Amino acid sequence: MSWQPRQYVNLFVEEFRPARWPAPVCQLFRQLLGLAAALLMLSLVMAALDVWMVLQFKQAEKRQQQAMEALLSQEQRLLPVALDTDLQASVARLQLELQRERLRLDYLRNPPLRYADSFSPLMNDLSQHANTSLWLTDVLLLDGGDALVLAGRVPEPAVVSTYLQGLGELPTFSGRTFRQIRIERDKTQPWLNFELDTRPPEESAADKRELTSPASVRSKP
Repeated sequence: MSWQPRQYVNLFVEEFRPARWPAPVCQLFRQLLGLAAALLMLSLVMAALDVWMVLQFKQAEKRQQQAMEALLSQEQRLLPVALDTDLQASVARLQLELQRERLRLDYLRNPPLRYADSFSPLMNDLSQHANTSLWLTDVLLLDGGDALVLAGRVPEPAVVSTYLQGLGELPTFSGRTFRQIRIERDKTQPWLNFELDTRPPEESAADKRELTSPASVRSKP
């Protein structure tokens, strides 16, 4: 057993401990690390948002293109079909023939038989003066042929003026004057209804006949 003295070193004293940063410096480092982490997180969020906005923009462009293509397709489908020229001519010719036959039929229905001889030239002139732009729906010969009422449909008022001018050149219409000219647009159809009457307003107002295409509602004088 040795009696030599032993020395003990206390490693827990302050001078043997590792060097440490001061508390304020450590706190500053922690704050800087927190700020860096926040900036990194913000950068990631901004990058993700940028990618999302690019995707949304591309999808919006795609939807807009699809909508434009659908609109163009719909416009092409709704474009009016151009009618063949020969077909239009055939339709106009058939309308003219039908109008003439209607005039003859109205003549046979309306006038008294004792006036047939005097009415024939007038009805024949009306048939010959038929206009493809004017559709006669009613022809009334009243008071022994002294009064005449014409009613029908036209696309525009100027057609009635041209029609009246042509009637004035016919021999059977010499001396006849239409005292009433009424033109009114049909609210449910694209055409205009017209009515030509040689009678004064008070006489036509008392007439209760219903026209196929009346230009106005007659009222009592």
